[in-house]
Amino acid sequence: MLLSEAEVLEDREFSLDEYVDFVRANVDVTDFESMCASSWSLKALANNRSFLLNAYNDELEAILSGTSINTLTPQSIVLAYGKNFYLRANIWLPATGIAAVEDREKKLNSYDVAHDHNFSFVTVGYFGAGYETDIYTYDDEKIIGLSGEKVMLNYSGRYTLRPGTLMAYKAGYHVHIQFPPPDITVSLNLMSSAGIGTRQQFAFDLEAQQIAGGLTDTTGTRLFLISVLPELLSSDTPRSTSAEETVELLGHLASRYQCIRTRSQALRALRRIDDSEYERVVRRSDRETIRLSELDLCHAGQARQIDIL
Repeated sequence: MLLSEAEVLEDREFSLDEYVDFVRANVDVTDFESMCASSWSLKALANNRSFLLNAYNDELEAILSGTSINTLTPQSIVLAYGKNFYLRANIWLPATGIAAVEDREKKLNSYDVAHDHNFSFVTVGYFGAGYETDIYTYDDEKIIGLSGEKVMLNYSGRYTLRPGTLMAYKAGYHVHIQFPPPDITVSLNLMSSAGIGTRQQFAFDLEAQQIAGGLTDTTGTRLFLISVLPELLSSDTPRSTSAEETVELLGHLASRYQCIRTRSQALRALRRIDDSEYERVVRRSDRETIRLSELDLCHAGQARQIDIL
């Protein structure tokens, strides 16, 4: 959602260290409203027109020394970490107009794909004309997470992330589709990492009002890994110590893992691999885990692989 335009906001200027210290001391990044209320401080950081180039210089030095820790998508750089949050800068590239690379450009920059996020974040335009985005809302508690599942998406409007403009996205609530900017654009994002390991992201078919598939996130990738294990442990494969360990680990995941989607996927895999272990675990499983284990949940292997983090 749009929080503010450049001209009505903060004129103070924060250094990177001042901003990170402020977030650590004052912002509850597990609470979306707290993140929104603190958005003025991200604008104060964006008012600093030199800090980002300094950060890129630091990253170049880290690359030279082999100590770089940036493992996100190519256009992202992590600027700082804290408990349950991180700060990143994103570069958004204009379309080249070259047909041969158009699909890859869209995949790299997450353009033209309606998607939600499994984390809440606040973003501010820092450089360039800014990208346009259409925003929708939905309630992820009213869906199961199946490819083709119907979902009610409510259109909120089209906005442009110009320099100084602030926007906020709530995990499992806001859906957006981004369009290529006319020139190179940079945004700053304060990301809440709370819940990333248990919440799943989805791509949506806006016209059909349904889930198009899962995205390549932590949960979707975990579900994919578990889903292929029955094939790796097919009846043609001799049982081994490693196979028995796989069954044991799936039992632990199905019994006590914090993410219900992971528990249900592990239980589903056990049903195909080992009847006795499945019966043992299912007797102790809650009703919802059992119900979900009977469904083909979205995972990263079923989706168009989109680099969204």
